[in-house]
Amino acid sequence: MYRAAWGPFAQYCADRRLELANVTSADLEGFLALRSVRRPMRDRPTRTAQLDGRYAYRLLSLIDKLAAF
Repeated sequence: MYRAAWGPFAQYCADRRLELANVTSADLEGFLALRSVRRPMRDRPTRTAQLDGRYAYRLLSLIDKLAAF
């Protein structure tokens, strides 16, 4: 889960030229909003990928731990 979660966040930051130390709560809200949009999954076109509360919590916890370094 953590690799799958970190990749899109790292890409989001790179696209916006954000360093982890400079990520704001607005940046995190924007990222979560993008991840919450219902969209077809690549490998299973009949299902949709959507961010749930547990995933969002785990993702934010990961970002928090990595930002502490």
